[in-house]
Amino acid sequence: MRKHPLLTAIIIFILFVLIYRGISFVLDRYLSISYSSDGYEETSASLSNPCRGFYHMFGYTLGDEDSLEETLAADISSGDDLRLALLEINLSNYAGTSLDETALDQLDTILTEWSQTDIYLIIRFLYDWDGDALSDEPDSLEQIMEHMDDTSGVINQYSSRVYI
Repeated sequence: MRKHPLLTAIIIFILFVLIYRGISFVLDRYLSISYSSDGYEETSASLSNPCRGFYHMFGYTLGDEDSLEETLAADISSGDDLRLALLEINLSNYAGTSLDETALDQLDTILTEWSQTDIYLIIRFLYDWDGDALSDEPDSLEQIMEHMDDTSGVINQYSSRVYI
C-alpha cells in the first residue's frame, strides 16, 4: 500500500473539525451561561461605604517641634467626603533610639484627633520620606521590633478606627 501523507493530513483535519464542532455543540446546548441584570443603575452620588474606595495620605514625623495640632486640624478638615485615610508615621528621629514619651504622646494625639471623625485609618510606620531607606532605617531589626512594641499600646487603644 502506498502512503498518501496529504490525504492523511486532510482526514485528520476533518476529524479534528468534526470533534471540535461536536464538543462546541454540547457545551453550547448544555453548559450555556446566562446573565441577567439586577437592575442597578449607575450613579455619581457619594456613597457612604466605610473602609472602601480611595484614601488620602497624611504624613507626620514623631519628635518634630512643629505645631502638631494645627497640622492635624488642617488635615482632618481637608475633605468632607473622606472615608479612609492613610496615616504615615515617620520614625526617622528615633532610628537609633527608643521612642520617648514625647513621641508616644504625639502618636496618641494624632490618633485621638483622627478617631473623633468618621474616617477609618490605615496606619503605616516608616523611617524615610524620600526613598533612601538604607540611610534612615535603624541598624538592627531589634530596634524596629522595639518600636513596634512601643507603638502597639497606643495603636490598640484606637483599634475600632484602625482599618489596617
